[in-house]
Amino acid sequence: MRGLGGLLRGRSQAKAPQPKGQTHRILALPRMPVAVYAIGDLHGCRQLYHALEAEIVADARARGFEGPKLIVSLGDVVDRGPDSAGLIADLMAPAPDGFRRVVLRGNHEDKMEAFLDDPDGHRIWLKFGGDATLRSYGLQPEDEDRGFDLPTSRLAAMIRTAIPDDHRAFLRGLPLALTLDRYILCHAGIDPARKVDAQDPDQLMWGDPALVDGTEGLPTVVHGHVITEAPLVTPARINIDTGAYLSGQLTAVCLTRDAAPRLLGVSGHPG
Repeated sequence: MRGLGGLLRGRSQAKAPQPKGQTHRILALPRMPVAVYAIGDLHGCRQLYHALEAEIVADARARGFEGPKLIVSLGDVVDRGPDSAGLIADLMAPAPDGFRRVVLRGNHEDKMEAFLDDPDGHRIWLKFGGDATLRSYGLQPEDEDRGFDLPTSRLAAMIRTAIPDDHRAFLRGLPLALTLDRYILCHAGIDPARKVDAQDPDQLMWGDPALVDGTEGLPTVVHGHVITEAPLVTPARINIDTGAYLSGQLTAVCLTRDAAPRLLGVSGHPG
């Protein structure tokens, strides 16, 4: 999409893991797009994503937003829900007209990538919702009672056959966070004692979002990671993880330069 590609800049994150030579980054936008729509944890809920993306496109049209617009998924797009494989394919496809997609790295993407690189050393991912992700790629355990508790060589062979290389490259390339205007968008949270561009990757993917509660002078953290029955909007942080794979409620927040954050949402079957 013209008009936005030149806005995105990547800051290298030296402490981040660097699989296959890639450095995970904190992205920065030097100027605010006309609108940024951030979406909470998707966890394989492909149909809900389609419904919310359509709602976002309609909202932008109704409000007359002209110019570059972003749809940002805040991580944990995989695991637990029914169609992680299909959702990754959708997120890799061209965005709606007038939009660009950014997908951030959550702790579930972190664990999935670690498992794909080393199935024997990271089998815990299978109990972390990864079994549902493997099923979404068409894999079935040979014995339902044992699930995917297979010899490593057999499991690795199944993965090589089922999971496309471009999906693995997608996981490797996910940025850790996005900073823009008065906001930082990440999966989990930030350490208020660190500068924005010196955040620890584990904090951004796995940390406690509530660490910023009661602080002043920091960018507002827009995050997921911790399920909340209703979206939380405070000056310190905005939590939009409404547990889509459990509740059927998927939430987004619209961020603009001059207006207060505005919530959008859809309800339906998690599939």
